[in-house]
Amino acid sequence: MNLVSRIDKQVKGFIHNRFFYNEHLQGLVWKMYYTPDKHRPGVPISAEAEKYLYELRENGITAVPGFEAVADHLDQTYFSIMGGDKPPLPRRFEVITLGSRAEASNTINYRLFFNDPGLAPLVFNPDVCGILYNYYQRQPFYRQQPWAIKNAMAADTPQDEFSRAEVSAKFHVDCYRQITLMLLVNELTVNDTHLQFAIGSHKFTRNPWDRYKYKDTDIVGKYPIFDAVGPKGTLIIMDAGCGIHRGLHKRGSVRKTLQLVVTTGHYINLEEPKMTSADQPALDNYPDHVRHIMDQLVTH
Repeated sequence: MNLVSRIDKQVKGFIHNRFFYNEHLQGLVWKMYYTPDKHRPGVPISAEAEKYLYELRENGITAVPGFEAVADHLDQTYFSIMGGDKPPLPRRFEVITLGSRAEASNTINYRLFFNDPGLAPLVFNPDVCGILYNYYQRQPFYRQQPWAIKNAMAADTPQDEFSRAEVSAKFHVDCYRQITLMLLVNELTVNDTHLQFAIGSHKFTRNPWDRYKYKDTDIVGKYPIFDAVGPKGTLIIMDAGCGIHRGLHKRGSVRKTLQLVVTTGHYINLEEPKMTSADQPALDNYPDHVRHIMDQLVTH
């Protein structure tokens, strides 16, 4: 590592550790990571993608159809194993244990890996990556490897009690301007477990991180609510870092999703080696804004 890279790492590490969660210094973090770069032009995307970008900017969330083939691949390759229908395949994935949270919601989490070619039509889609790039007006980066998540709440637990065990069931925000991509692997209706997003809440860009600052009834009364439901293959893109949202769990229903997290380079593990386009040779055939989306990703 050369001297410039070492200094850059030390500065970012100091900001991550001392400034990022310091409410008195949030302006500096905001300027470094979130303020759009006026000198960076947008990347070209299709007319259809421009409509989804407009919705994301206006509402904080949008739903993009058309990824049924990726959903089928996930269902056949990973979720069939979760359900015990097939024995594990010789393919890399890891079970992630979240303890009492997962037990309360009867949730199974698998960490997948970007080197699965069946994910490429979604995770390296130039329009999807272009929506992210143009929304930030900065280069977006995947923060972590993808997760396959199966929710299948079985117990009939009162909402107040359940939300104490599964904190994501309360309205909350994630880390600033963190975008979440959620692919619906099975069709969902409002009668199924699904995500709810307070439309327009992302425009108040520094909502409190403390989820106990919010009363669920107040959020529902203040904002129109977007129910993240739809056909299999629907991709939900939301500004989860600024927009208020929650998971609404329904007993007896099953939700299967692929979830990915995107940032502008903050809230990453600075000590671990990062992936680059060299780790994914197929990315050489993609535009720059797609090839560099891996540059801050930890290799494990």
